[in-house]
Amino acid sequence: MGNTLPHNNSICFNDPDKRYKRALAAEQVQVVRLATLDENDNIIVRSIKDIQFSDEAFRDVGICSYTWGFDRVSWTDNETGLTWEISDRCEAMCRAALKIYPRVWIDGICMIQSWPGHIKDNMKIMGRLYWHGNVVPEMILYELSPEYPLRGWVQQEISFTNLTYRITPLKQWFDSNQDVVPMFAKYLESQKEENDEAKMERPGPQTIDISSFNKAVSDSIPFFNVLSRATEGRTSDRATKLKAKIADLLSRLQVEAFMYGSFGDSTLMDILSLEIPLVGKLERENNALGLNSTSIQSFRTGFFRFNTDRQVAAFSLASYVAKEDDIETFVKSLYDNFVPSLAVGTVINGNPGGWCTGLSPVATLKTLEWPNGCEGLLGKSDFEFCQGRENID
Repeated sequence: MGNTLPHNNSICFNDPDKRYKRALAAEQVQVVRLATLDENDNIIVRSIKDIQFSDEAFRDVGICSYTWGFDRVSWTDNETGLTWEISDRCEAMCRAALKIYPRVWIDGICMIQSWPGHIKDNMKIMGRLYWHGNVVPEMILYELSPEYPLRGWVQQEISFTNLTYRITPLKQWFDSNQDVVPMFAKYLESQKEENDEAKMERPGPQTIDISSFNKAVSDSIPFFNVLSRATEGRTSDRATKLKAKIADLLSRLQVEAFMYGSFGDSTLMDILSLEIPLVGKLERENNALGLNSTSIQSFRTGFFRFNTDRQVAAFSLASYVAKEDDIETFVKSLYDNFVPSLAVGTVINGNPGGWCTGLSPVATLKTLEWPNGCEGLLGKSDFEFCQGRENID
């Protein structure tokens, strides 16, 4: 569409919210915009008219989950002609997701950052995007940002949703060592034979490039931790088994790192024997307990990381999963009994904004009533623990 929005000297041009409302009314932009690649491999963003929030409509849409970090680059939007700052990780994340799905939603470029009204409208429907789309976490990049595995809202985005994951460092190492990996896989398979003569001789450790393998395993540990977090609360047989396998692997890696100081052929056989898929999907779980647990994850994200942008998005998911249409009423029902202590204008972990630096009073928390039958899913000890925390994210 290019820079086709009206340009004049009226107040509409100078007021971002009024300009957004005018463009929305003229159907020059829509609330939902998705990124694709053009014939020249450029990322372009297009508005989607009359979007239907359903599994079918979002079957081929990837929804990015990543951290912005602290470095910014300039982005010029093809649809509006506007320029704004985005995370320096945004474009790489978008391109990686577009290798998996033909259309992608990513906040940095799909939300018109120059128009607060467009951001606000996206926050209201963000829960629907994450619930019906396919969440693509930062794991599709080679390196996770240090903050990603620690962020509270990451749990909200990867819990119970349709998740596409990749243990990127190890996957790349496996792909680059197609002559070595099958050799060890065949050896392990032969060890299942009852006939000793059918068992292969163990490949020597010199077969592996220890330096590159050790780096790939070390770099993959945060990826396994994130994947483990994604299985928390999921009750499907696949997710339960995957969580157990990851716990087993991480335990073995800890022992090998302590005993030998690096990872070698024994580590490779551990990974192969546990049969943990390095690339895979976890299907959304919509059982009753899962729905309630997902809502609570969103509640906790909303209260603990009280940054204005993320707060609304957290409640968007919570209210949608809890089948509450009116987000404002839904949030008010929480506020009536669960009031966080705000620290406005403070900076925590490098992030400025309005933050919840503690929950009080404890007596109120112990007697609060969670809406939608969620009471009791969190123990009282959680409240006292959270009340004492300060650097909450």
